[in-house]
Amino acid sequence: MIYQASYQFGKRLFLFLQTPTLEAIFMLKNNLPIALTAITLFLAPNLHNHSFSYLYFIATLSILLSIILFKLTAAYNAIIKFPSNNYFLLCIGFIAWALLSGFWSPTPSDSFYSAVILLTLPLSLLIGFWSTTKQQQYFYIALAVFILITLAKAYYQRFIIIPHQPAAGFFSNKNTNASFISMVLLPICAQFLSTKINKYTQNLYGVLLFIGSFIIALTLSRGAVLGFTIGLSLLLLHTLYHKRPFIPFIKLISYQNYEK
Repeated sequence: MIYQASYQFGKRLFLFLQTPTLEAIFMLKNNLPIALTAITLFLAPNLHNHSFSYLYFIATLSILLSIILFKLTAAYNAIIKFPSNNYFLLCIGFIAWALLSGFWSPTPSDSFYSAVILLTLPLSLLIGFWSTTKQQQYFYIALAVFILITLAKAYYQRFIIIPHQPAAGFFSNKNTNASFISMVLLPICAQFLSTKINKYTQNLYGVLLFIGSFIIALTLSRGAVLGFTIGLSLLLLHTLYHKRPFIPFIKLISYQNYEK
């Protein structure tokens, strides 16, 4: 009886300890890629040139490659799908052309360094293609945190420190900061127009769009405004082509123009 009771107690204790461990491993498996992606989001803006700051890009590229390696290892003996749409293939072709252009460039090393930086684009697309809906939601939270931190830094640069500086954010140039914020806002715009979100989530996205537009306004970057307008025009064409409701797009534009 004592042996049997001890055996049952040991078995229950093992199951009790094992369950949280498995849950922790499962949570780590699903959330680690998002945490690493968020880290790259804050590392990438520190790349200013091809000198010492290039180490930030090396760290970013290493993290993205580790995420892909993590995915391939976790999917051992499973079928892995790769994106085959025209956008991904066009991106691969453009990078191949950029790498080949280094052979006739007057500065081959700089051309090569610049072309390697472009590798982050297909790697990011691949990670996004493999991500789950929950992971994508966590990534949008990381984008929101990044926008809020950039707002605080840009506001400090533009209005608090003396002499007042252009709102360069984490970059060395205000135009680069504005362009980066524009690229961050475009996927948020796409989520804003999605019919799968509720009004509360849509309003949160609207607040982020307002904050992002305010950051772009602080930079006074006309090129970023033009690029962002082109991106919105493509979203408008997508909305009209697929005959989606037009009212959400009007609300999207109102959030963008309210800060003006």
